[in-house]
Amino acid sequence: MTTQIDMSIKKRILGLLFATLVIAPVFTLNKSLSTYAEKIEIIKKDEDTNSLISNAKYDIYEIGKEGKSDIKLLSVSTNSNGNFDKKTVKMYVDANNPVEDDGKINLSPGSYYMVETEAPEKYMLNVKSEIINVITGKEDTIKIYNKKFPNNLGQVVVRVVDERNNVGLSGAIIEISKKDNDVYKVIGSFATDDEGYLIGSVEGVDLYNSTLLLPGGTYRIVERSVTGNYELNDKHIEFTVNEGKTSFVTIKNSHKNNSIIDNESSVDSNKIDKKTGVKIKVVNSVNSKPLARQGVAIFAVNGDDEKEVFNGITNSNGFLDANEATVGKDLVNNSVIHLNPGKYYYKLTKYNNSVKHNFEIKKGKIETQTLKLNINNTNPKSLIHNTNVHPKLAKTGFENMAIYTVAGLTFLLAGLILLKNKKLD
Repeated sequence: MTTQIDMSIKKRILGLLFATLVIAPVFTLNKSLSTYAEKIEIIKKDEDTNSLISNAKYDIYEIGKEGKSDIKLLSVSTNSNGNFDKKTVKMYVDANNPVEDDGKINLSPGSYYMVETEAPEKYMLNVKSEIINVITGKEDTIKIYNKKFPNNLGQVVVRVVDERNNVGLSGAIIEISKKDNDVYKVIGSFATDDEGYLIGSVEGVDLYNSTLLLPGGTYRIVERSVTGNYELNDKHIEFTVNEGKTSFVTIKNSHKNNSIIDNESSVDSNKIDKKTGVKIKVVNSVNSKPLARQGVAIFAVNGDDEKEVFNGITNSNGFLDANEATVGKDLVNNSVIHLNPGKYYYKLTKYNNSVKHNFEIKKGKIETQTLKLNINNTNPKSLIHNTNVHPKLAKTGFENMAIYTVAGLTFLLAGLILLKNKKLD
């Protein structure tokens, strides 16, 4: 009797352990920021009807390495099949046309991104860029959608940038007013995301992919606040909205001074020790490959006070550099952010669920931090600036703990089975 019960218990436990292996991956499912492939097919589609769209124009860039600027490689348009049209390619570098006859684009290993510069007729511009990390021997398909203009509305692309390099600035507050009988009436305020585009919700005003949808008329926009070491741009900018058309408004901000933060803080760009600092690298936790275009902010901590000392984007090697830094650009040298001794934390800036990663800088030492972005396969794809997709993030130096949670539940269930059978005996 005891032997039969033991065998039964063993079978149940083995079954539960097997179930753990099957169930555990569910806890780690998430979406990534990139498409990983060498040869890529682009398919342009209507968001509502799923029909193919022609005459969308894109610029494709290679992400700069080791602090160098991004390189514009080519522009290309889509054909009636929604694919890239080889005949429309215009090269900006001395290289062969990477678009093949079948519309697929064949890129060398590296990190790239593409931006829509012209939307097809009757469609709104999709400002969300697509990042492409190219690895040898992989093929993938990217489907990108556009939406037609709603009746009686026009599109306004508003962006807040650093005047030096046109890098988008997050956290600015923008106020929109509409002209009514020669009087401007405020209709609402929006914040900006990490690319400088609008986010938020205002009653009676719709956003499409971080762009404004407004009825025809005359409007005015003004910046009410800006974060970081920037001067407020309080210039009132007037613009006109036309039904079925896209217009653009860019607000440029200048730096207050060369100092990164005030004299009471722990960092000053003129007093940094070049032998002291931190290197932060963002990688894919599945295959340890570097992830480019990841926004990272670093904060100095002094008791309950904290202040941003660096805000930038990772390069093709996964490291932070000065190329697109909006705060602390002068602190970076060879992927090292030179900081004075003290306590700090860093976090990814593009996701609502990003966590703080604490670290301490000691004099004469270069700290190394590796942040793993947990993704579920080697062919992930989604829009890089999709505010509706927020990957789960693995803390630096820690593995995903979901499988341990499930394993713990398994052993708990096994214990209950043992207890039940013991009572039966």
